[in-house]
Amino acid sequence: LTYLKKSLDLRKEIGLIPGIANCLSAIGSLYHDEEDYDKALEYFKKALKARNDAGGNIAKNTGYLYHNIAMVYKEKGFIEKAFEYYDKSIAVSTRNKQNEQLGYHYHSKGILFRDEMQYDSAYYYFQKSLDIRQKRGDKRAISRLYYGFADIHLKKGENHKALEYCQKSYDIASEIQTLDEQRLACTCLYKTNKALGRYNLALEYLEKVNIFNDSISQQEILSGLKEMEYANEILKDSIRVEGEKLTAELAFQKKLHKQKTSTNILIGLGLFVFFIAIVFYSRYRFVKKAKTQLEEKNKLIEAEKEKAEASEKAKHQFLANMSHEIRTPMNAIKGMTDILIRRDPRPEQTDFLKGIKQSSASLLVIINDILDLSKIEAGKIELERVPFNLSEVMNGVQTIMQFKADEKGLELQQTDTESLPTLEGDPTRLRQILINLLGNAIKFTEKGIVSIRTNVLSQSEGQVLLQFTVSDTGVGISADHQNKIFESFEQAYSDTTRKFGGTGLGLSISKKLVELQGGKIWVESEKGKGSQFHFTISFALASQSEKIQATEAPSAQSEQSLSGIRILLVEDNTFNAIVAQEELEDAIENVEVSIAENGAIALEKLKNETYNVILMDVQMPVMNGYEATEKIRALSNGKSGVPIIAMTANVMKEEVDRCYECGMDDFIGKPFDMESLLEKIHRLKK
Repeated sequence: LTYLKKSLDLRKEIGLIPGIANCLSAIGSLYHDEEDYDKALEYFKKALKARNDAGGNIAKNTGYLYHNIAMVYKEKGFIEKAFEYYDKSIAVSTRNKQNEQLGYHYHSKGILFRDEMQYDSAYYYFQKSLDIRQKRGDKRAISRLYYGFADIHLKKGENHKALEYCQKSYDIASEIQTLDEQRLACTCLYKTNKALGRYNLALEYLEKVNIFNDSISQQEILSGLKEMEYANEILKDSIRVEGEKLTAELAFQKKLHKQKTSTNILIGLGLFVFFIAIVFYSRYRFVKKAKTQLEEKNKLIEAEKEKAEASEKAKHQFLANMSHEIRTPMNAIKGMTDILIRRDPRPEQTDFLKGIKQSSASLLVIINDILDLSKIEAGKIELERVPFNLSEVMNGVQTIMQFKADEKGLELQQTDTESLPTLEGDPTRLRQILINLLGNAIKFTEKGIVSIRTNVLSQSEGQVLLQFTVSDTGVGISADHQNKIFESFEQAYSDTTRKFGGTGLGLSISKKLVELQGGKIWVESEKGKGSQFHFTISFALASQSEKIQATEAPSAQSEQSLSGIRILLVEDNTFNAIVAQEELEDAIENVEVSIAENGAIALEKLKNETYNVILMDVQMPVMNGYEATEKIRALSNGKSGVPIIAMTANVMKEEVDRCYECGMDDFIGKPFDMESLLEKIHRLKK
């Protein structure tokens, strides 16, 4: 640092502008290595100013400086700032056609998106970096990019896809024989095979990881030995020079001081040998201590990782259990309320029953919000990529929210989207974002207008960038409260929940869903003058060959075709069994519903009776739904193919996947929608 600052002073003195910028950047890098991030940021920004002030060719080389500033902001935890400067580094390198720098910047921005669990955006930037690196033949960078793809797929639970990219990374690393890349690829193969349950293979790759770790440690030791050999050569040169001096002195005083001079030479040589021994010993102790510290640090990291994984697993299991325990009685409450409403109650009873139904619906929204937030934070949200018609999505959202607007006497407006082509993306998540924003707008507006507007910001070949705006004439939000409304469990004001209800999760979930799709969301508002919520998402344009698959509710003719159907309802909860039986008997003419309290009873009934479809609960005593389904599929009496629909209060993705894995044909969550259930029965019935 001392010599760099001396160099900086000299360069300033002679006016060497490129040298000043380079020197400031080098000082910033040194402070960054020492983890003094404030100083690093100060010098990087000084270097950036020096380059920009100079202009010309020197100003073109600012891409790496923007990149370094982004890296410091990332270390300090200012993620938005980090994204801002990565974008600047990309813009400069793109403008000046500096492809080598551009590939590096894309890679770093992708890593930041991955660390922030925005996996689709990370994947996009990794791919852009890969395109550049492949053209340049940079195999080391390509190996690391394949590792990045694998890590994303692994975090999303796409283990087979992760394995494919791990193998690509390993093949290239093996070809170029670089230890760091081989170690990374083997670590990836270990994790992926472990996730796939291939424990023998996982163990083999874990052993390779340890071998590469040892090899890297040995390289560090050899590097240290080379440094000591270099020091030894310097000492030998010193001995040679001193020897020549001593020889000249000896020639002059040979006769008078022969014995004394010989003794001095021996002492001098002894001192040199002793000094060499000290250098070797000190270096050996340093290398040994560094290796021990590295091993201890790795153990601590592994322990913390295992602790975090255990904590995440416990949290996930807790949410799954709570979902089941709350949804199970909720199904009974909602179902019995619907049954009573259909039984022509007295007018004063109708109001109470509608109140129960509305309250249970509100509670179900809260449960769904908490589960969605948990899945997003755990990186388990998987975005669809299917063709859809934006007009149909928007009209569907308006239909859903119209009755809420009518209840409050509000006007709900929507712009025409007929001219937009068929898009490709995730219509379900788009619908969820719009419903959240419209629901908030209606909730916080006492009179006036709520509107939704769609604008095309840009359109190129194969891609369109849309901006959605939800406006209201409601209470508005003051500027000092706008920053926190997108945080989980936060409301703009402390009395919001008491006045209007809600958990404060809707906007947080919407923000995360928008960012997962590579977009951004923001608010413009003034207290007492309403609000405008904007978000942007880029969608692909669907090709002409792709058709939108519409799911239609069963027609009256389809429902008539279910007349006389025989259904086996496997349900251990008495109230839920009553609800399901009553709902089915009201919906289907001459239906025969048999009830089994657990999977074992269901098996016995199926041996003696024939059913068109089985509705199977999952969590039951004696024999659960998974085991019962596996045993039914193994029957040899011709009844193994009977359609089975899971009916469970646990709607976590793992639960749904497990239902299909054990042989069930479809899945419906509790509380269930009767129209949806009838459509599934009609499609599957024997």
